[in-house]
Amino acid sequence: TDKEKAIELYLRACAVYRIARFPYINSDLKREAYAAQKRAYMKAAALFEVPISDVSIPHTAGQDNDEGKEIPLYVRLPKGSSKENPAPAVLLMCGLDGHRPDNTVRSDEFLKRGWASIIVDIPGTADCPADRRDATSPDRLWTSILDWMEKEGHFDMRKVLAWGLSAGGHNAIRAAHTHADRLIGSVGQGAGTHHFFSREWLEKAKDHEYPWTALPALREKFGY
Repeated sequence: TDKEKAIELYLRACAVYRIARFPYINSDLKREAYAAQKRAYMKAAALFEVPISDVSIPHTAGQDNDEGKEIPLYVRLPKGSSKENPAPAVLLMCGLDGHRPDNTVRSDEFLKRGWASIIVDIPGTADCPADRRDATSPDRLWTSILDWMEKEGHFDMRKVLAWGLSAGGHNAIRAAHTHADRLIGSVGQGAGTHHFFSREWLEKAKDHEYPWTALPALREKFGY
């Protein structure tokens, strides 16, 4: 009967499940934890004043042999938006260890400003269908998503902003070049670029931010 308390408890459960599958989903147990996190999150999201929809769209630009056929997205539309009144949108690219259910605060802030959210996992993480070993697979991923958004009609395609978090920031900066004609802007928040992928930088940074080395997670993300 207490909707706000229910949301709080579901989101606390999500935080516990996130710790259980952090930083990389590379075992059956972690896959179970992530599945449980998504179930708990959608129970919370269904109670939001402006809910989040769990949507799967066709990966129309994907390669037949190497990539999944569907892209899972979390979509949140501002109140009053419609095909007659399309909303500006943020394409939120998740990080190495932060996935779709970890972005409530961000989508809340976008919503306050009248912007829709399209939240997506980056290649090599979580449920993303893109080929982790192909450096061009992110380009196909964004093409499929932007094509779907345009076809859907609820989004103002003149005002689509890419926002990438951490490892997703690398994707946002790349998309600023590969999809420049389809984005009004691009934000790389804590983005990994240039020296980020060099041996020298990784040797210094690998033991700093995680409670264990970041290298196994980074290795698996890129398919090694």
